[in-house]
Amino acid sequence: MAVRNGLRQELPKDRIWIVFGLILFCYLGLVFRLLWLQSHEGPTLRVAAAASRTHRTVLPPQRGSICARDGKALAVSLYSGRLSFDPGILRPTSNDKRANERMERKFAAAVHALAPMLNLSAEELTAAVTAARQNYQFHPHANGARDVTIALDVPFETQTNIKSSPVPLLGFTLVDGNKRWYTAGASCAQVVGFVSTDGHPIGGLEKACSKWLIGQSGVSYAEQDGHRRVIAGTTTSTKPVRNGLDVVTTLDATVQHIVTDEAQKIVAKFHPIGVSVVVVDPMTGDIISLVSLPNFDPGTKKINEISIDSQWERCATRLYEPGSTLKALTLAAALDDGTITENNRFYCSGQFQIGRKTIHCAHSEVHGSQNADGILKHSCNIGAALVGMRMGAEKMQAAETKFGLLDQLDIGLPGQKRGYYSLDRKENIDSQAKTARVAFGQSIVTTPLHVAMAYAAIANGGTLHAPRLLAALTDSTTTPPGKVVQEWNPLPGKTILKAQTCAQVSQMLRDVVTEGTGKVAAVPGYVVAGKTGTAQKYKPNKYVGSFIGYLPASPQATPRAVILVAVDEPEGKHYFGADVAAPTFQAIAARLMEYWRVPQDDPDLIQSKTAADHIRFGEHIPAHSSRRK
Repeated sequence: MAVRNGLRQELPKDRIWIVFGLILFCYLGLVFRLLWLQSHEGPTLRVAAAASRTHRTVLPPQRGSICARDGKALAVSLYSGRLSFDPGILRPTSNDKRANERMERKFAAAVHALAPMLNLSAEELTAAVTAARQNYQFHPHANGARDVTIALDVPFETQTNIKSSPVPLLGFTLVDGNKRWYTAGASCAQVVGFVSTDGHPIGGLEKACSKWLIGQSGVSYAEQDGHRRVIAGTTTSTKPVRNGLDVVTTLDATVQHIVTDEAQKIVAKFHPIGVSVVVVDPMTGDIISLVSLPNFDPGTKKINEISIDSQWERCATRLYEPGSTLKALTLAAALDDGTITENNRFYCSGQFQIGRKTIHCAHSEVHGSQNADGILKHSCNIGAALVGMRMGAEKMQAAETKFGLLDQLDIGLPGQKRGYYSLDRKENIDSQAKTARVAFGQSIVTTPLHVAMAYAAIANGGTLHAPRLLAALTDSTTTPPGKVVQEWNPLPGKTILKAQTCAQVSQMLRDVVTEGTGKVAAVPGYVVAGKTGTAQKYKPNKYVGSFIGYLPASPQATPRAVILVAVDEPEGKHYFGADVAAPTFQAIAARLMEYWRVPQDDPDLIQSKTAADHIRFGEHIPAHSSRRK
């Protein structure tokens, strides 16, 4: 029995040691596993743990502004918040009735505090969030169910009130954002372009300069709780936001408004399919205004509401036949290289046969023997054709190249064009007929901006400047703001004409306004030099009427502006440049001289009175009214 009792006493001890050994083995295994995880897999697990409790937020940059020459914004990004509601936060998480009641009271207080900030009644806001909560209860895992938009375009003042609210806004989150605002409205629509609601730049400088305007996004991290709510005070930024740069242009917003206002009067009166107006500084090549009609207001229109025709920038991206405005360039080139002199005369019989082609003057007028001044004054097609034929095809092409009409524009807009000779299948580019037509502005296409820059060379004494639209990139985030990051200074121009030639042609262009086809363009108090143009399109009975001129244009004055007005397919019997474009030139020029306070160079109104007398009494005007060309 003793032995048996001894065995009985030893058996429990053995079992205890066995159990202890098992426990020790498990404990050592656990320790070894922890050591393994800590040493070998620790970095990976720490990253995973941090990721599970960390919320990553991309911080969008503020898009840079597009500014006028004086720094005033044409396009600017303004604060626009989005208030969202998360119904999942208010879902009961326990059977604690008192806790749920406290949560509902806090929510009701949040609604009553937030409603007046949004200019809503408590009932309206309650109805909106109640619908969101009911939808969440039925679809707890639906995409977007935990982020219901309550208000869009929340202004900055409201954002400040929301973020400083003493009442916790349980369930509501304000997401910062911005929207694009176009201060110049429709007057700069095609040049500035616009940004769609999803932030995509469309057309104009918004698209062309997007690489500078867009900036760089930042990134912030914050810890979140089990309900994926951001824990206040845990936000850190690892990559700061870099806002976009501001683009400063050479445009004058006031001039854009003036030009748009006068161009719209053309549309109301003649109903054309399009109007183009260019204003440039002839001394520097700066583009002061580019206006295209039809246009649109980018601040009030959605992209699907804007017609393609309205989005076209017509001054630098649309080609046209310049018509008789090119005659001044032909004569300038011929005078400059000695092909003709002021005394050479050319006979106009009303029509001129070149092979199978017949050239006519408007209304088959017979201008008789004319020198260069008479050719411009009466806008004689045959006289200009004869000058071109005397120059020959090679010199004619060299002249168009010299004036930059065939160059590729580079002003920073998408879709910029270059001019070219329009070719007939049965006609060689070097043919006499082609040369003759190019001489008076047909069979060649270019942009209104090309022609304006060519006239600027005559106005300033012979220097062809490159057109400049972009002036600088500035950084508004610096102290002080506005540090220049990059600058585009006016490039030195190249001399293409002798000063004497420019003086001769300028006098001829003054005569056009004083007693020729451009009398209606005379501006009281100022001397104007200019030329009418009418080009027949390939469509039957469709025309482009235009006028280009500069002022002040007296020999002792420095010209301030070259202005070109082109009217595409005006309706009715009035389509000549003198009828549809010259009056608008006169109105724009008069308003610009007043706006810029330019001293008068014709205070006795000699030119304007003479021009008015010629119109009134028909002095030296052919029977069919040569002013309508």
